[in-house]
Amino acid sequence: MSQPALIIRRADASDAATPETVERIVAIINEAYRWSEAEQWTEEKTRTEHAEVSLLLTNQKMLLAYADNTLAGVVKIEEIAPGIGGFGMLTTDPDRLEKGVGRALVAEAEAWGRVMRFAEMEIEIIRAESPNAHKIFLHKWYTRLGYIEQETYPIAERIPEIAALQRLTCLSTVYRKSLD
Repeated sequence: MSQPALIIRRADASDAATPETVERIVAIINEAYRWSEAEQWTEEKTRTEHAEVSLLLTNQKMLLAYADNTLAGVVKIEEIAPGIGGFGMLTTDPDRLEKGVGRALVAEAEAWGRVMRFAEMEIEIIRAESPNAHKIFLHKWYTRLGYIEQETYPIAERIPEIAALQRLTCLSTVYRKSLD
């Protein structure tokens, strides 16, 4: 049986005005981060909340993937610095894992970066000093997609506002890919 067509579009204010959409996006992002990072934090830490997602949607800083008119995944897009675009919060609905949604969202984020005339795209992975299996998978996956590890920082240096929540010593690794 073939996979349903995947439709990816840029979010807009109408998405932010739809409470069910905001709730679904918050839920799939937080669930993904909960199972991939649970051992890293001292308490259950959420990755995002309604106000942040609503603002991202209103400001058109998210791409939304749909299959069969159902939200299949999301990714945040942004300008990191002059000439550098970035993406984050890449999340696939658990029922759509290993069906190409994540890869399609990364490709669409890169296409957006080219339209914006960015020379590079950036992704950041937060992980424990000894990464879990999922973080190892992400490192290998982004590397296969052409992302090159640039720098690794202690979390206290890169994102000091979450440093106190560490259960394990955490690091932030920045990856970049040329869009040439």
